[in-house]
Formats: sequence, structure tokens, C-alpha cells
Amino acid sequence: MNGRAFVAIAMLVSILAALLSACSKPAQSSPPASQVASPGQPQAVSDLKRTESSGSVTFVVTPDPAPAPGVQGLTFDIVMDTHSVDLDGYDLKLRATLRDGQGRVFQPTLWDAPPGGHHREGKLAFSGQPLVQADSRNVELVIRDVAGTKERIFRWDVKP
Repeated sequence: MNGRAFVAIAMLVSILAALLSACSKPAQSSPPASQVASPGQPQAVSDLKRTESSGSVTFVVTPDPAPAPGVQGLTFDIVMDTHSVDLDGYDLKLRATLRDGQGRVFQPTLWDAPPGGHHREGKLAFSGQPLVQADSRNVELVIRDVAGTKERIFRWDVKP
């Protein structure tokens, strides 16, 4: 492994650790981008779960401390639940992006979710270049155009 790859992996591990141990948002729902909690409030790992219900689909998104197999980056566990929409037609690899507070945007490299009809869960992974850099204060997972909802935003603040 060359030095650049090692540094990139080390940085991703530290960012994931920061997400898991230093988020400053309460659990349950993703707040609007304008609502920012004060930094430094410790959070339990369970507090990293974000829930969003709009339209007819409920999303539950949790950063996964163990990346998907073959992924060296950030992985999110995603659960989608509905009683009125077939969720199998939604490929989150085509509908999701990851962005940081500095405006950098990243595309997913994996959406691993078996068919499930009205109840679907899987792993959404981002890998490659450093995803969150030293000047990033937050990270947002954005999912677009699922079941009539234009955009769903799941946000985690990163301790500076």
C-alpha cells in the first residue's frame, strides 16, 4: 500500500470515528440545514440514526462503522418503509449524493439492497477520495426523487 492510500484510509477512519463519537445533532429526524446545534455535545452511537418521513415513504439512515465489503469509505445502513409504493424500482446509487459543508459532492459507489417491495433495506457506500476533509463541519446524505419527494436530507455535524 503506498503512502497516499494509507493516508486516505486513515483519514476516512478518523472521519467515521468523528461521526460516531462527536455528532452534535439529536436523533429522530434530520433538521433543516439552518438549524445547527452547538458543537461538543456528546452523542451515543444510537443518536446517529436519522429518520425522515415525507410522502408515503419513511427512511431510516444510520452511518455504519463497518464499511460494506470491498469499500474503503463511508457506508450507511438505509431502511425504507411504505404501504403504498413498490420500492424495488428505486436505485439509490443513482438518486443519492454525499456533500460536505464546503459544497463538495460525492457519488455513491454501491447500493446493495435486495428486492423487498414495500420494505427495503440495504447499504449505500461512498469510497475513493477522502470524503470529508479537515475543513468540513458537517456531512449530508441527500436522496432525491423517491415516491414524489424531491429531496430528503440527512445531516450529521462533525466536531471541529
